[in-house]
Amino acid sequence: MAISMQGIPLVELCTGLLSLYAALVFGPTAMLVAALVLIGFLIVLTGIDIDTCLLPDSLTLPLLWLGLLVNLAGSFLYSGKRRDRRRHGVPVPLEHLLGV
Repeated sequence: MAISMQGIPLVELCTGLLSLYAALVFGPTAMLVAALVLIGFLIVLTGIDIDTCLLPDSLTLPLLWLGLLVNLAGSFLYSGKRRDRRRHGVPVPLEHLLGV
């Protein structure tokens, strides 16, 4: 199924806002590239899921392996201790969003 013309502006708006947020949080780093790839995949998967209620393995499995590969260095992880919640000077995205 194709995306209706009425849904395209909403998809573009969500993509733009999420990409802007990622750029503000991560700055010009490799983590930004990883976050933008994740955002792109998740938006596509959301549209497919809404239309078909199925998520294709051709998209989910590469995303799984890519996520594991990116996190080998622990880029998006933290220990949970208050003083260790910043890794390499980059705030944890959820805490940044919530203002914690």
